[in-house]
Amino acid sequence: MKVDIVIDADGTVTSAKGSGAHRMLIEGIGGAEENIRHWVFERANSPRNSTFTFVYSLAGVEANFRYPAVVIFDFPDRITITAHPPQVEP
Repeated sequence: MKVDIVIDADGTVTSAKGSGAHRMLIEGIGGAEENIRHWVFERANSPRNSTFTFVYSLAGVEANFRYPAVVIFDFPDRITITAHPPQVEP
């Protein structure tokens, strides 16, 4: 999924708009838009635009949230998040 952001001159994110994934990943609690709004970038002379790509995947065995997700920042603009699939209760 992609998140287009506007970064103010002071480095704060003033706008984030995601696309290309389920609404839960974009807008939900802990979603990409909420997450990236907490980021702070280097100061600049003027506001600027940027686009980040978030890649989500499930790998490994089913787990009951015992194992944290692995987050890899592939600078400058790609974030890969890999988690174990949830354990299904019968």
